[in-house]
Amino acid sequence: MQPNPWFMGVDGLAQADQLGTRRRLLDNAIFLHEVQNEFYEKFVRAVRETGYEGPILASNWQAPKDVPHYYNLRSDYLVGFIDRHGYFGGQIANTPLRRGFHNDSMLTRPGSGYLNRGMEQVIDRPFVLSEWVHVYPNEWLAEGPPLIAAYGLGLQGWDGSYPFAGHTATRGFATRLGGTNWNPYAPNFLGQFPALARMVYRGDVTQSEPISIRRVSLAELEAGELNFVETGESLREPGNVFSPISLAVGRTVVEFVDEPQPSKLPDLSQYVDGNAIRSVTGELTWYLSGRGYFTIDTAGTKGVVGFAGGTTSELGDWTIELQSPFASLIITALEREADLATGKSALVSVFARNRNNKMRFGPEGNTLLFSGGIPLRMEPVQAAISVKGRTIAEVHVLDHDGRRSGVTLPVTGGRFTIDGNRDQAVYYEIVFAE
Repeated sequence: MQPNPWFMGVDGLAQADQLGTRRRLLDNAIFLHEVQNEFYEKFVRAVRETGYEGPILASNWQAPKDVPHYYNLRSDYLVGFIDRHGYFGGQIANTPLRRGFHNDSMLTRPGSGYLNRGMEQVIDRPFVLSEWVHVYPNEWLAEGPPLIAAYGLGLQGWDGSYPFAGHTATRGFATRLGGTNWNPYAPNFLGQFPALARMVYRGDVTQSEPISIRRVSLAELEAGELNFVETGESLREPGNVFSPISLAVGRTVVEFVDEPQPSKLPDLSQYVDGNAIRSVTGELTWYLSGRGYFTIDTAGTKGVVGFAGGTTSELGDWTIELQSPFASLIITALEREADLATGKSALVSVFARNRNNKMRFGPEGNTLLFSGGIPLRMEPVQAAISVKGRTIAEVHVLDHDGRRSGVTLPVTGGRFTIDGNRDQAVYYEIVFAE
C-alpha cells in the first residue's frame, strides 16, 4: 500500500503515466477513501448512540489536488458539515524574519489566500472557516475581516467564521503585535467587528445563487478523470477550466453526484468591466488596479477596503474619497431593522495598519529589522465622506470603546472629513436629522 496521498495527486499521476503505475495508484486511492469512510462511520455511529443530535465534523484538513482532494472532501461530506482552516502571509519556512517574510495582500489576486478555502464548499452542506488570520508580521491584517464578512459570509453564504486564536487572558485590544504568529486582538482586526457584525447579521450582502458548480462522481474519481481543470489565474479560459476568481463573482461550490454530469463553469469575463470584477448581485466590486481593493454597496452598508488611496467611490447616494494609501472604511446603519436610507444613525469604522512602537521594516517591506514594543501605534486614515438625499445633523468622534468623546465634526452640504491624526479615532457616529 502507498500511504502518501501526494503520489495520487496531479504530479504523482503524471509520473505514474510514464512508469505504468497509474491504475495501481488510483486503486490505492480508492482503498484509502474506503478505509477513511469506515473509520468515520464507526465514530459517527458511536457519537450518535450517546443521544447527541448536533452537527458532526469529520476533519478540517485538506489532501493534495484533484483525486485525493475530492476523495477527502467527499469523506467529510458523508459525515456532516465542511470545515476548513486558512492562513495568509507570515514567515518564510526556515528563514529569519530579518531575511524575509510574506508581506503580500490577498487583494492582489481575487480568490487567493484563505478566501480560497471557499473552493471546498459543498452545495448542500454548511461551510465553516474555523481558523483564519494573517500571520505576523504581515501588515495587511485589516483586509481579512471585511473579506470574510462580505465575500465569505455574504456572497458565498458561508455558515461560520472563527478567527485564530483567542487568548483567554487577553482583555480588550492587544497592546503589541508578535509574541505569537496570530494577532486577532490587534485593533485593526478585532476593531472592525462592531461594523461588520451589523452588516452580517442584518444580511446586507446578498448570498448569490451558485454560478460555479464542479460536479464530481465516484466513477470519475476511480478513473482519475475529472470533467474540469483547475487554474488559478485566468478570467477567460474556455470550456471546462475552473478558476477560483469565481469566488469574487458568485457562489462557488462542489456537488457530489451519483453519475458523471457536466460541471457548471461560468464565463467570468462577462463580470469584468475594465479593471473591475463585479459580483452577480451588483453589491461587491473587486478592483485590480495597483495592489487591489474592493467596495461594498448595499442598502445597509457602504465600504472601501484595500489600496484605494486617491480614489473616489460612488456607492449609491454615498461618496467615499480616500486619501490614505490603504484602509478599511466601513459605513453601516446602527439599527438592526433599518438601513442607511431609513436609520437614525450610522457607524463609520476606519482602520489601516498597526505597528509596534519603533517597529522597523526593510526598504522592500518584506524584512523585519526590529519588532519594537509598546505602545501599539495606529496608522491614521484621511478620507472625505458625503451623502445625498439625507441631512446629517451631527458627526460624533467616538473613543476606542465606541462612546461619544464630546467632539463633533463640521458638516457642510452633507460632506465631512475624517483625519486620524487630528481625531485620534477609529469610530465615528453619524446622526441623521429627523
